[in-house]
Amino acid sequence: TVGSVNVVDAQTVLSELQTDFVVLPGNIAVDTTFTAGVHDITGLLTVAAGVTLTLDAEGVDDAEFIFNVSNYVAFGANVNVVVINGGENARVIWNATGGYVTVGADAEIIGTVMAHGYVSTGANSVVVGVGDSCGGAVYSASSYVSFGAGATVGTGCAA
Repeated sequence: TVGSVNVVDAQTVLSELQTDFVVLPGNIAVDTTFTAGVHDITGLLTVAAGVTLTLDAEGVDDAEFIFNVSNYVAFGANVNVVVINGGENARVIWNATGGYVTVGADAEIIGTVMAHGYVSTGANSVVVGVGDSCGGAVYSASSYVSFGAGATVGTGCAA
């Protein structure tokens, strides 16, 4: 439980949001750009090592990027997630409703990570919010969260 909100309940609410875009299941092996909205991924989402995922806020300061994944999410080593074109108050959520989330070594992920199973971050990985906004939290609904040596989670909050 996170505060008064159960992680499973939060994942259910997110999963029921109207889908704007559909990303086919499988591996993202090249740099890819997404616009704001709800992205529904049936199956798993893997992002190959060294890939940059660009989240284009298109000038909207509080753009929302929600990735509902029905299985697991695996970010490879040195994956980089960035927000461009505004979005200092953007919200990014990675929601793995049926599996786990792994963040590879030296990866830099923006957003809140929720998994049904475990969450594991690699050595020197970073999970943070956008700009000065708070974010970078990791939650497991039914298992554990582990952090690799030198990992940073939850920075980026304005004073």
